[in-house]
Amino acid sequence: RFSGLSSVCLGCGAFAARPALAFCRARKKAVTACGVWMSDLYYNAIGLVGPLLFTLAYAMTSLGKWHSGTLRLHLCNLFGAMALIISLSHDWNLPIFILELCWAAVAVYGIWQWLRARRNAARL
Repeated sequence: RFSGLSSVCLGCGAFAARPALAFCRARKKAVTACGVWMSDLYYNAIGLVGPLLFTLAYAMTSLGKWHSGTLRLHLCNLFGAMALIISLSHDWNLPIFILELCWAAVAVYGIWQWLRARRNAARL
């Protein structure tokens, strides 16, 4: 399953002539040569999607490419918050979890407003 990445340590990027993966029987997880848990890498990768989506939404709105009421903006914020919540399920942080719940709630409200405006425009 990890054969394509076995010559490079997924934690530190160091090259290894032999596969750098081992299996920890105690935690039932694959671990790289430098001790970074494989699942940590996946959760961190998912968690990085959130700030990327937030930055995209903020930049596009600031540059005037997106209006503040566009569906794209609200979807970026919602999926960004969801990505960080998924990441937090691995590395728990209550204040950030509450922040992301609020962020997602505002995004859902924005989507609801967008759908309502679209429905009202269709009636006219």
